[in-house]
Amino acid sequence: MLVSLNYFNFNREVVQNKKKVVILFGMPWCRSCDAFLPTFTKWSKKYTDFDFKVCDTSKSKYLTTKFKIVAPMTFVVMDGKKEINRFVGIQNEETFEYYLLKKSLKIF
Repeated sequence: MLVSLNYFNFNREVVQNKKKVVILFGMPWCRSCDAFLPTFTKWSKKYTDFDFKVCDTSKSKYLTTKFKIVAPMTFVVMDGKKEINRFVGIQNEETFEYYLLKKSLKIF
């Protein structure tokens, strides 16, 4: 089960996390976000070098503002306090892997 981020748990779940963290910012009215969640959960089990979290932007105005989220389906990759990558929109596994691995880990 994915942890839902908010003002109170962000420091513990992201900043203090030993792994890089992939955050999916979504909205409850966004059907694409809702439909994509099982895929995101599946990827959380596949890409175990990362920790996967979700953030409901309608419930966490603090994080929505902090990360300047303007579109649903925004992915932010964090390494401690530092944002190391960001991409927006529905991803297939090939593009997700490209952004996650090549851009976040710089392994290619």
